[in-house]
Amino acid sequence: MVRDREMVTNVSSNAREARGVGGFFVTATLRNGVKAEDAEAAIYEEIARLQKEPIADWELQKAKNSARRNFINGLQSSLSRANTIGQYAVYYGEPGLINTRLDKVAAVTKEDVQRVASKYLQPANRTVVMTVAKGGGRGGQTPGGMQ
Repeated sequence: MVRDREMVTNVSSNAREARGVGGFFVTATLRNGVKAEDAEAAIYEEIARLQKEPIADWELQKAKNSARRNFINGLQSSLSRANTIGQYAVYYGEPGLINTRLDKVAAVTKEDVQRVASKYLQPANRTVVMTVAKGGGRGGQTPGGMQ
């Protein structure tokens, strides 16, 4: 969507852990002149591809590296480590997960990704929010973001 189709300036995703149901978010910033509906359809195409085809080895490794980096960066202070231990105790009943989290991330397979995408990334589970800068975007152009 960024390089090949040149629809967006960036696209990203992240999962928000929570007690109970969490959330998985996809955010894209549209290029000028791109319709939000077209970018939304392209995101759905990528989700469908993820459900049908295993991701490339490099994509899985990149995601694991990013998860590892974010986890380690999130534990820089004693307060953040204490918060993480508390979160794991409340969410999972497992405060010691702080010591094994990276092993669990490393164990994720392409098949796991495909299985989870097929199970959870369904149209019935979606909430779509589109935001547009006041005045219709920069220079009066069309939408500035989709989430």
